[in-house]
Amino acid sequence: MAAEAEDPLAEWRTALAGLQADDTRLHSVAWRLVEGNARFCPDPQPLVGLLPLDARSFGKPDKIRAALGLTGEFAVQAAAKGSPAAFAQLKPGEELLAIDGDALLGLPDVKPGSFSRLYALQTRIEQALAAKGELALAVRGEGAVREVLLKGKAACRSRFELLTDGNEASADGMRVSVSRQFLSLARSDDEVAFVLGHELAHNILRHRAWLDKVGHGNTNTRIAERAADRLGVWLMANAGYDVTQAPAFMEHWGQRQGSPLFREASHDHWKARLKLVEAELVKVAEAKAANPGQPLDWRPFFPR
Repeated sequence: MAAEAEDPLAEWRTALAGLQADDTRLHSVAWRLVEGNARFCPDPQPLVGLLPLDARSFGKPDKIRAALGLTGEFAVQAAAKGSPAAFAQLKPGEELLAIDGDALLGLPDVKPGSFSRLYALQTRIEQALAAKGELALAVRGEGAVREVLLKGKAACRSRFELLTDGNEASADGMRVSVSRQFLSLARSDDEVAFVLGHELAHNILRHRAWLDKVGHGNTNTRIAERAADRLGVWLMANAGYDVTQAPAFMEHWGQRQGSPLFREASHDHWKARLKLVEAELVKVAEAKAANPGQPLDWRPFFPR
């Protein structure tokens, strides 16, 4: 009680720090996947590994602004490890003031809890990088304002989002969403990489558009899921993750009672998926032996 009296925002700061740490972990794994496979993805785009925060996307934006000490409503939520944003030493909680000289204070208001403005800001960042290959930011941290120039790096085209509810993972063609609960239960970043790689594979192979065309029945969904399981292994390999953890993930999570990551109505049974992944590991090993030290071109195995 005494600590709360001294800092009424202590609970908010702690909660934000935990969320930022989880977002950093998620986007750091994602960065390795999208950057490590960029040369083989359709329509790669320059990215910098920056996840912004909009205080209005929270239910109580005033608490978020106060907890972070913001004068406006935008900040750094995460800078993926190994990305240009991380090399520029951008840190969670630093205030974002301007992009390419345009102040963010002028962005239209939205209702608390709305993500529309955050998504629009992400689009603005992506468009600036696509047009110039670099991004200039004005950032305030520890009371000082500094200018940061980020050079984009080629990456597979996909956004990543941490969900605060549920225990699922999904892809919608543009975004990969993973629950925070799964992230907390994952035994290693290799497991996280396989789940993200599986969902990223859906976006790379444009399964959402294909299913919209041919129908979302169980037969077609299983075809897409099998391809995503297989490609997820290749994406892991090119990102430097331990691909042997993919079958270990299948076995561990498949045996979890009622795991929503293994919905048998629209997916193969986990044992069938385990065999499929194990067979793909053989192909990956053969490709590595044929081209030692080189990124693995998975495109011939996944016609779209």
